[in-house]
Amino acid sequence: MRIIHISDLHIWRYTLSPRRLAGKRLLATANLLLHRSHLFNRDALPRLVERIIDQAPEHVIVTGDLTASSLDSEFEAVRQGLE
Repeated sequence: MRIIHISDLHIWRYTLSPRRLAGKRLLATANLLLHRSHLFNRDALPRLVERIIDQAPEHVIVTGDLTASSLDSEFEAVRQGLE
């Protein structure tokens, strides 16, 4: 049985909407844009999915942080990317 485990995708998008940046998301987004964005390659997910498909696993386990700021648009990007 072939199982592939991937973790901590940290897919990120950002928004400038004050309503969506309420609370700690404002600080998280500022930190992401100013300091951490270079750590998370926004184009890596399609390549990762291709490599997983090439391995033909029976199961894929995804754990850890899927997004960087928990924005709806980030979760949608993860869903679309893993679909």
